[in-house]
Amino acid sequence: MSFADRKGTIGTSAYWLRTWPGRYGFAVIAVLAATLLRYALSRVLGSSLPFLLFYPIIWLVAWMAGLGPGVFAVFLSEVSASFLLFGTASPSTVGLPLNANGLALFTGAGLVMSAVADMYRRRAERLREFERAAAGVEEGIVVLDRHYRYVSANRVFLGFRGVKKEELIGHSLAETMGESVFETTV
Repeated sequence: MSFADRKGTIGTSAYWLRTWPGRYGFAVIAVLAATLLRYALSRVLGSSLPFLLFYPIIWLVAWMAGLGPGVFAVFLSEVSASFLLFGTASPSTVGLPLNANGLALFTGAGLVMSAVADMYRRRAERLREFERAAAGVEEGIVVLDRHYRYVSANRVFLGFRGVKKEELIGHSLAETMGESVFETTV
């Protein structure tokens, strides 16, 4: 199934994620939910794995709302973990939390995750835009990836081949053409 078949992928169906207050508000709510859940599980998990629930939340926020809210979620998670879950090294210190190295690694990993999730979100948006443009063309258009697998096909191409989109997308060109024809032609 391609992206054009869906009503909307994650992030495009929610209208409130189209405005910046909605995107950043979603980041705050998601991190707050992860913090409360992590705090509730602190007896079970103890002090190990303090960032366990923050990683999927950062990915979700970056995928649904974009890079800016994803980075914001990283820093909210960092603040939440450092002050609510870790505490400071001693009551008299104001600076570094108890686990400063883990916090620095979490921040780096969270920023990279936000960037990667945003990259995939933008790629999915570009593919949906291309499929909408190709749908109106009266020529058969098909998109293959580097491994000769079908990524997208418009209705004209599908009608010409006499197949449904589900039968074509994700399959390789060699499967549909036949191995011998594929080897000699491609």
